[in-house]
Amino acid sequence: LYELITGRPPFDNDELLRAGIDEMRRRLQNEEPPPPSRVIRDKAISNHRELDWIVLKALEKDRERRYSTVRALAEDIERHLTNEPVLAHPPSGWYRLRKLVRRNQLASAAIAVAVLTLAGGFTTSTLLLLRARAAEQQQARLRAEAEERARVTKAAVFLMQGRTAEADAEIKHIGDSLTQPSVEATSVFR
Repeated sequence: LYELITGRPPFDNDELLRAGIDEMRRRLQNEEPPPPSRVIRDKAISNHRELDWIVLKALEKDRERRYSTVRALAEDIERHLTNEPVLAHPPSGWYRLRKLVRRNQLASAAIAVAVLTLAGGFTTSTLLLLRARAAEQQQARLRAEAEERARVTKAAVFLMQGRTAEADAEIKHIGDSLTQPSVEATSVFR
């Protein structure tokens, strides 16, 4: 079918013979032939992607994806000729990814390690960032409490010196932010 549409076989026979048996076997097992629409120059035929799908399904390396019988292939060609939807369709992205990973196991493993390392680094840096923010918030809270306690102490000193007006001014700045008043604060407020 490929040869009928394109006028040539899916792989160049002379090139395969020159490459040797091992290279020929590797190419036939791993390389996909170009779709017929890329090989032929006739625009009327090359615009029919369904023909590409039918031919490439017939040439599929994976038995599970090939036509199960010649009759199934003929029925799909008949559907194409009568402008009905064909059963052949391009392989899914996941399928192509699995094939790519199987063909390039070493590179795939290196990429997987790199992705996992990046994900681990991102997770670690995010956790450290969250901890740093929590520590900054804690530090800001402690700083505010220390400032409030300093005001309480200052108000207590003013009271001991008999300067009640300045003590009252410091107490007004304290407000409700001091959650656990110290002994000094209790005596000042008393």
